[in-house]
Amino acid sequence: MRKVITVIFLVVILLVIGACTGKLEGKIELYAWYNEDTGELLTPIEYVKTGQIAYVFFDYGKPMNYDSITMSVFRNSGNGRSSYYDDFMIIDPNTSKVIFSMEINEAAEYEIVIYFEDPDNPIAKKKLYVFD
Repeated sequence: MRKVITVIFLVVILLVIGACTGKLEGKIELYAWYNEDTGELLTPIEYVKTGQIAYVFFDYGKPMNYDSITMSVFRNSGNGRSSYYDDFMIIDPNTSKVIFSMEINEAAEYEIVIYFEDPDNPIAKKKLYVFD
């Protein structure tokens, strides 16, 4: 009986933890170069210099089943979070990958948020540090 109660307790805890963590489903990677002719992304990066164009590669891992997607970049500061940049894209619902480009001209800590309809319900997030 103790084993059954323990198993039920663990299952409930895992369900609560899963509900609290949200459902971020995609993977975000940053690149310094993108060849539009070949579709090739080159030079993965972790940080961005001010004024540098960076390419945001998003892989959902399955068909998106939406006809649009948005990338928002929020600036994090001591006063909270403020919107810095948005890029809306019309997509084929069967696609699973998209590439956004961005250029940020102010050094700070940012967060990239990718979503279908609501930035408060993201499908992927990534911290971004921009340096001079």
